[in-house]
Amino acid sequence: MAVCRSSSLRTPWREKALTAAAHQLYPLRWASLHIVRGRSLNDEAPNPVPFDVAAARTGDRAACRRLYDTHIDAVFGFCLRFCRGDRATASDLSQDAFAAAWSHLDDLRELDRFSGWLMMITRRTCLQWASRRRREKQALTDLHAEPNPRSTDRERSAKVVAEVVAACPDPALREAAQLFYIDPGHTTDAIAEQLGMSRTAVTTRLYRFRAWAKKRMLGRLADALEEAP
Repeated sequence: MAVCRSSSLRTPWREKALTAAAHQLYPLRWASLHIVRGRSLNDEAPNPVPFDVAAARTGDRAACRRLYDTHIDAVFGFCLRFCRGDRATASDLSQDAFAAAWSHLDDLRELDRFSGWLMMITRRTCLQWASRRRREKQALTDLHAEPNPRSTDRERSAKVVAEVVAACPDPALREAAQLFYIDPGHTTDAIAEQLGMSRTAVTTRLYRFRAWAKKRMLGRLADALEEAP
């Protein structure tokens, strides 16, 4: 008996069954037949991060904001785990990490590696914070153990810090450093409120001041070594 191949047998349910079978048997070939605006549905959308990094280098605030919004959760989460759940410290460390990233954005060679580069900066920022914290704890221990001999050292250190702050040529950086390092009881939030700016702006100023102060102190050390017999 001849088999009827009339098109009337291709009912809607049969079309659906054939389509499902094609998906299962030939997934790659089936996907290649579906083209949207000249590319396959399997193609991934372009990564917007390199474009935002390039725009941020030119001072595009919107691009900076997009990069911040995209990465803040990962950065804050890393800092929060590092400082064992201290949210205030994690927030400060996150701002420090972004401030460092914005200051060195031109150093990034491969724009598509911004995310990994930022996390490396975040890790370095946390390690530097931990190192400072250890030194502060050791200083407190030494202070309680030997109060009299250390008092002179503290006064000398305070005098050096005051001299460095006073020598800073940038008035904006000098003002922030004066409030943070010289005047007691000023946190970044308190400085931001007093100066009428965001905490991120204050953190950026302090970061730039520390970078300048480091260069100045290294220069003084080099001069002292040259003068030594």
